[in-house]
Amino acid sequence: LEGRMLQTTHEMASDDHRWDLDQALVGFRYGFRYERALQPYVGAGGARLSLEWDPAESQTTEFRRISGYGAYGTLGVDYVLSSRWVVGLRADYIWMRYKESIVGTESATLDDRIRGSSIGLSLSAHYRVPAWW
Repeated sequence: LEGRMLQTTHEMASDDHRWDLDQALVGFRYGFRYERALQPYVGAGGARLSLEWDPAESQTTEFRRISGYGAYGTLGVDYVLSSRWVVGLRADYIWMRYKESIVGTESATLDDRIRGSSIGLSLSAHYRVPAWW
């Protein structure tokens, strides 16, 4: 079982606004070759997604958010440096469907759902808590 929360900022080509993409991912991960230092894995799960713009910089427009649900698939590999330290490389593909919209304080369901996808690549270092804790 795994869970991840990600937040990224994006500038849109059509305007000068910076949008935040927030993702909460929960799913399962299956690893191979646990007896070796190089441990590949695959995973899949669900995602809660939110794309929002807070006009704090300009104060000319109301707060905006679109949100929805999606799914993700992942491939990765961990390299065990010691019994506690691991470095990893991970690639994610996320499918999204936005269906709710908030402008200011007004909430609405989108008639035409907005679909999208994203690809992510992560390099990480992990500390594993000893099993006797």
